[in-house]
Amino acid sequence: MASLLNDLPGTAGDLARHMGRISEDVYSAGWHSNLEWMLWDALTIWRQTGRDNFPDSYGTDLAVWMWELDWLQKRAVGWVWWLGGEQFVSEGRWLRLVEARPYRPFDSYPNAQLDTAVVR
Repeated sequence: MASLLNDLPGTAGDLARHMGRISEDVYSAGWHSNLEWMLWDALTIWRQTGRDNFPDSYGTDLAVWMWELDWLQKRAVGWVWWLGGEQFVSEGRWLRLVEARPYRPFDSYPNAQLDTAVVR
């Protein structure tokens, strides 16, 4: 996917940059396809379990990234996803997107299609 623009202001930009660093360091990609979903799922599980050893589906331990990701997400009160570029969405809207996301492989339901299913 295209590289990050890093033009979001304030804490949203900090969150986007941290997510981008995870993508680069863990997945060797500027913004790994479906990164926002993988990291949200990882953060949700990490918050529920509090595990210090938290492997993702590739076997990489993501725990080292979770503290800062958690802190930035709470400070930003939202999440960053890729919709033709970095987009910051409020926490309420993001949770509606998460709820509306059907349980199926990510690439069969692109963000643009999901975005039109959720009223802004």
